Amino acid sequence: MINNLPDNDEFKAYLISIFSKIVSLIKSPEETFISSNYMGNQLDCKGKTLKLLPIKRSTSKKEIQTDVSTGGIYLIIHTLTNFIYIGSAINFSARLNQHLMNSTRPLRGGKNKFYVYVKTNGGWSNFYWIPLVETPNYILEFVNLNPTYKLSLNQLYILRSFTQFQILLYEQSYISYFKPQLNTSKTVVFPFSNWSPKYEAKLSGAVEIQVYDNKNRLIIEFLSKYKAASGLGITNTTLRRYSNTHKYIYSPFLDLDIRIAEKNDPMNKRVKKYDNMTQLPEISGLNLYSLEIGVLVALLEDKVTVFGTFKSPGEAALILDQKKDSRYISRYINLERTVTVGPDKIPVFFIMNPNYKKNSSLRKAPKSAHNLKAIVMVDTLTGVATKYSSVKELLIVLGLKSTYSTSIVKRYMNPIKLYKGRYEFHYEKDYYSRSGDKLI
Repeated sequence: MINNLPDNDEFKAYLISIFSKIVSLIKSPEETFISSNYMGNQLDCKGKTLKLLPIKRSTSKKEIQTDVSTGGIYLIIHTLTNFIYIGSAINFSARLNQHLMNSTRPLRGGKNKFYVYVKTNGGWSNFYWIPLVETPNYILEFVNLNPTYKLSLNQLYILRSFTQFQILLYEQSYISYFKPQLNTSKTVVFPFSNWSPKYEAKLSGAVEIQVYDNKNRLIIEFLSKYKAASGLGITNTTLRRYSNTHKYIYSPFLDLDIRIAEKNDPMNKRVKKYDNMTQLPEISGLNLYSLEIGVLVALLEDKVTVFGTFKSPGEAALILDQKKDSRYISRYINLERTVTVGPDKIPVFFIMNPNYKKNSSLRKAPKSAHNLKAIVMVDTLTGVATKYSSVKELLIVLGLKSTYSTSIVKRYMNPIKLYKGRYEFHYEKDYYSRSGDKLI
């Protein structure tokens, strides 16, 4: 890796310096151990008493005696048995929240040994935790030392890998030393051993996305929103929502709070605002219950002039903006908030009778399902054919109450085999093409 980097480069020099630190850990692993005793709600670590903390979502820097945004090795202890769990994290607070969330979700590992023990031994209220050792975040450290240096995506990957490697090296040492009873595995997996210089991300086009840290320093650039979302470890929706908002968002990949700037946005300096619908009041000055059932009304800002009437938000979106997605209208119905529509971007209020809004079944168009068609049951033994107005009516006669029973009727439509060895079923229009049968 080092040999593939150019000489006289700040990044290469920095890598050599941190590489020597990590090698020294490998040569002297006994120095990574601590001599500790734990009892009650405190931990005696090299003569220093550390108070164990309750496991909860809101853990402040002051409470934890260290910066919760840093990473390293932590210990979780069951207060009734003194059984322990050793773990590692790039970000202590984020990892703690992951434990709380994942323990309740089987698909996220909620059935592993540790979480099962938590559930069967009093829950998280009987567990405490404490960071044992902090390790540096090499991305943050490099940016602090070289504020004008623009890191590529590959360089960020390298620094993140070194950060993880040092943490995992410590974790393996602590697990081997403590032999924790609640860890599923006593062996740590190092997942980043296949680095290649071909991963180098070179900017060969116009930059579209710029990423800044919380000190307003440019740390990386991307050629597209898709590459930015992938490189930051966030969704495309999240990236679009926070770009040019001057708000900071956490990047799981970088393990940083970042600000996203979109260079090609013509409204680059405009702060985007997203309303909290739970705080928006109901539209004032109108008697909504006097509105006709079955109609969505668009009013101009004077709340008097009718801009248009529609059967549904879907119809309004299609007619006004040629859009199939109508959520930008439906989320603001009957609220004190206008929606800009049409080619001229006219702000309008959308209102409808609250009784009609609450009952979604009234707004759905009836489906032309087969069970709304008349159906004929033919008794092949007597030759008698009986007409029913719908499949539902036929099911009642047959004593079949479950909704899935419609499949039984369809199974014997124009059949090769007969229902109960006797009856066959036809839609009325198909039955009339037959002759010689008696319809009653």
